[in-house]
Amino acid sequence: MSPNRLSLDDWSIVLSCEHASQRIPSAFRRLIANEKLDTHESYDIGAKDLTQLIAEELGIRPHYGNISRLLIDLNRSLEHPRSHHRHLNKQDLQAFIKEEYEPFRSAVRKNIASLKSKSKRKIILHLSIHSFTRHYKNKRRKTDIGILYDPGRWRELEIALRLQKSLRTQIPLAIHRNRPYWGSTDGHTAWLRQRFSPSNYLGLEIEVCNDLLGRRSRKSIAKAICQALRSLADDAFTP
Repeated sequence: MSPNRLSLDDWSIVLSCEHASQRIPSAFRRLIANEKLDTHESYDIGAKDLTQLIAEELGIRPHYGNISRLLIDLNRSLEHPRSHHRHLNKQDLQAFIKEEYEPFRSAVRKNIASLKSKSKRKIILHLSIHSFTRHYKNKRRKTDIGILYDPGRWRELEIALRLQKSLRTQIPLAIHRNRPYWGSTDGHTAWLRQRFSPSNYLGLEIEVCNDLLGRRSRKSIAKAICQALRSLADDAFTP
């Protein structure tokens, strides 16, 4: 191997699922309409199961959010106008920040830092797994799987392109980049980009339409994602 290439030993994967849970503590159920509890407004339907399948296949431990975004959104900055339920009082909001928001983000950040410390050449590929709805504002989304990244970070662009190419050869789905959302907007990966160098932190979000996350189809999608990641390892990275 050329000395300018990075081997499999030089990179690691971190998995997170910010919207894994629909948990609402009983003291706050009064704030939430019952019809919202099992909907996309509460959590990313199917995302936790998909994350678990990927984690089992790759032999890594994922990070799961443990609170519904109807109360506090672990994927948004606290400055975002929709980061938390508008009727939470200051004391309750601070408790959720201390008990849910900060521990979750701190665990992911420490995981990345720990892996990075093992080698100066170590590259961390962080995959944040999400799901989205097929229909939004009376329009049908054509995307089946979205790969979200910061186009200003050339290495993220390179990996997004490779993942897209590999997935398209494996599954007959519409695999798009930076759809249905833009990958550099407010979010967990954007926050981590401010804390780690673009040379060794790649933060991508994988968005899967939740109508594709039934038991059989999510297994196929998880398998394809894992195979795409292995193809990255086989190719290695160009520094």
